[in-house]
Amino acid sequence: MGSVAGAIEVLERIVRPLGAWAIVPGHGPVFKDAGPLDATLDYLKFVQDLASRALEAGLSPLEAARDADLGYFASWPDSERIVGNLHRACAELSGSPRGPLSTSQPRLVTGSPTTAEPRSRALPGYEKPHRSVTPRSAKPAAP
Repeated sequence: MGSVAGAIEVLERIVRPLGAWAIVPGHGPVFKDAGPLDATLDYLKFVQDLASRALEAGLSPLEAARDADLGYFASWPDSERIVGNLHRACAELSGSPRGPLSTSQPRLVTGSPTTAEPRSRALPGYEKPHRSVTPRSAKPAAP
Protein backbone atom coordinates (compact mmCIF):
# COMPACT_ATOMS: atom_id res chain seq x y z
CA MET A 1 0.00 0.00 0.00
CA GLY A 2 1.34 3.40 -0.91
CA SER A 3 -0.18 5.33 1.98
CA VAL A 4 -3.03 4.67 4.39
CA ALA A 5 -3.43 8.35 5.27
CA GLY A 6 -3.06 9.33 1.62
CA ALA A 7 -5.73 6.86 0.50
CA ILE A 8 -8.16 8.22 3.11
CA GLU A 9 -7.42 11.78 2.06
CA VAL A 10 -7.93 11.07 -1.64
CA LEU A 11 -11.19 9.19 -1.07
CA GLU A 12 -12.61 11.86 1.26
CA ARG A 13 -11.33 15.02 -0.40
CA ILE A 14 -11.26 14.11 -4.10
CA VAL A 15 -13.22 10.98 -5.04
CA ARG A 16 -16.33 11.47 -2.85
CA PRO A 17 -16.79 15.20 -3.64
CA LEU A 18 -16.70 14.42 -7.38
CA GLY A 19 -20.11 12.84 -6.98
CA ALA A 20 -19.41 10.34 -9.76
CA TRP A 21 -22.35 8.17 -10.82
CA ALA A 22 -19.98 5.22 -11.32
CA ILE A 23 -16.52 4.37 -10.01
CA VAL A 24 -14.07 2.07 -11.80
CA PRO A 25 -11.57 0.80 -9.21
CA GLY A 26 -8.16 -0.64 -10.03
CA HIS A 27 -9.43 -4.03 -8.82
CA GLY A 28 -12.93 -5.41 -8.69
CA PRO A 29 -16.16 -4.56 -10.44
CA VAL A 30 -17.47 -1.13 -11.41
CA PHE A 31 -19.84 0.17 -8.75
CA LYS A 32 -22.61 2.73 -8.91
CA ASP A 33 -23.25 3.52 -5.26
CA ALA A 34 -21.20 4.67 -2.29
CA GLY A 35 -21.18 1.29 -0.51
CA PRO A 36 -17.71 0.11 -1.59
CA LEU A 37 -16.27 3.60 -1.07
CA ASP A 38 -17.69 3.76 2.47
CA ALA A 39 -16.48 0.22 3.24
CA THR A 40 -12.96 1.05 2.00
CA LEU A 41 -12.86 4.18 4.15
CA ASP A 42 -14.08 2.16 7.16
CA TYR A 43 -11.27 -0.37 6.59
CA LEU A 44 -8.55 2.26 6.18
CA LYS A 45 -9.68 4.07 9.35
CA PHE A 46 -9.76 0.71 11.15
CA VAL A 47 -6.14 0.12 10.06
CA GLN A 48 -5.09 3.58 11.27
CA ASP A 49 -6.81 3.10 14.62
CA LEU A 50 -5.27 -0.35 15.08
CA ALA A 51 -1.83 1.03 14.17
CA SER A 52 -2.21 3.87 16.66
CA ARG A 53 -3.17 1.46 19.45
CA ALA A 54 -0.29 -0.87 18.51
CA LEU A 55 2.24 1.95 18.75
CA GLU A 56 0.84 3.03 22.13
CA ALA A 57 1.11 -0.57 23.39
CA GLY A 58 4.61 -1.04 21.97
CA LEU A 59 3.49 -3.82 19.61
CA SER A 60 4.99 -4.52 16.20
CA PRO A 61 2.62 -4.46 13.22
CA LEU A 62 2.84 -8.27 13.05
CA GLU A 63 1.96 -8.64 16.76
CA ALA A 64 -0.92 -6.20 16.35
CA ALA A 65 -2.21 -8.11 13.33
CA ARG A 66 -2.03 -11.42 15.21
CA ASP A 67 -3.94 -9.96 18.16
CA ALA A 68 -6.48 -8.04 16.06
CA ASP A 69 -10.13 -8.92 15.80
CA LEU A 70 -10.80 -8.06 12.17
CA GLY A 71 -14.55 -8.33 12.72
CA TYR A 72 -16.40 -7.53 9.49
CA PHE A 73 -13.11 -7.28 7.58
CA ALA A 74 -12.13 -10.89 8.38
CA SER A 75 -14.45 -12.04 5.58
CA TRP A 76 -12.79 -9.78 3.00
CA PRO A 77 -10.53 -11.44 0.41
CA ASP A 78 -6.82 -11.31 1.27
CA SER A 79 -7.44 -10.43 4.92
CA GLU A 80 -3.75 -11.26 5.59
CA ARG A 81 -2.92 -7.90 3.97
CA ILE A 82 -3.65 -6.35 7.35
CA VAL A 83 0.02 -7.01 8.23
CA GLY A 84 1.45 -4.93 5.38
CA ASN A 85 -1.19 -2.25 5.81
CA LEU A 86 -0.33 -2.01 9.52
CA HIS A 87 3.38 -1.70 8.68
CA ARG A 88 2.58 1.25 6.39
CA ALA A 89 0.17 2.89 8.86
CA CYS A 90 2.60 2.49 11.79
CA ALA A 91 5.42 3.97 9.71
CA GLU A 92 3.30 6.97 8.77
CA LEU A 93 2.14 7.52 12.35
CA SER A 94 5.80 7.34 13.42
CA GLY A 95 6.74 10.15 11.04
CA SER A 96 7.77 8.36 7.85
CA PRO A 97 6.70 10.13 4.67
CA ARG A 98 3.73 8.77 2.79
CA GLY A 99 4.61 6.11 0.22
CA PRO A 100 4.68 6.94 -3.49
CA LEU A 101 1.45 6.77 -5.45
CA SER A 102 3.10 4.95 -8.33
CA THR A 103 6.27 4.91 -10.37
CA SER A 104 4.67 7.03 -13.09
CA GLN A 105 3.62 10.67 -12.97
CA PRO A 106 -0.04 10.86 -11.89
CA ARG A 107 -2.20 12.92 -14.19
CA LEU A 108 -5.33 14.94 -13.56
CA VAL A 109 -7.68 14.61 -16.52
CA THR A 110 -10.26 17.32 -17.06
CA GLY A 111 -12.89 17.94 -19.70
CA SER A 112 -16.04 16.02 -20.46
CA PRO A 113 -16.07 12.32 -21.32
CA THR A 114 -17.39 13.23 -24.77
CA THR A 115 -14.36 15.30 -25.80
CA ALA A 116 -11.99 13.59 -28.19
CA GLU A 117 -8.86 14.68 -26.33
CA PRO A 118 -9.18 15.35 -22.60
CA ARG A 119 -6.86 17.97 -21.17
CA SER A 120 -4.25 16.53 -18.83
CA ARG A 121 -1.69 18.08 -16.52
CA ALA A 122 0.75 16.81 -13.93
CA LEU A 123 -0.50 16.93 -10.37
CA PRO A 124 1.23 19.74 -8.43
CA GLY A 125 3.71 18.81 -5.73
CA TYR A 126 4.31 15.29 -7.01
CA GLU A 127 7.87 14.20 -7.66
CA LYS A 128 8.33 10.97 -9.55
CA PRO A 129 10.42 8.49 -7.57
CA HIS A 130 13.52 7.22 -9.34
CA ARG A 131 13.63 3.48 -9.80
CA SER A 132 15.74 1.30 -12.03
CA VAL A 133 13.69 -1.67 -13.20
CA THR A 134 14.74 -4.48 -15.51
CA PRO A 135 11.73 -5.86 -17.41
CA ARG A 136 11.05 -9.54 -16.92
CA SER A 137 11.17 -9.99 -20.67
CA ALA A 138 14.77 -8.76 -20.77
CA LYS A 139 17.19 -11.58 -21.44
CA PRO A 140 20.75 -11.58 -20.13
CA ALA A 141 23.45 -10.87 -22.70
CA ALA A 142 24.94 -13.90 -24.35
CA PRO A 143 28.48 -14.78 -23.16
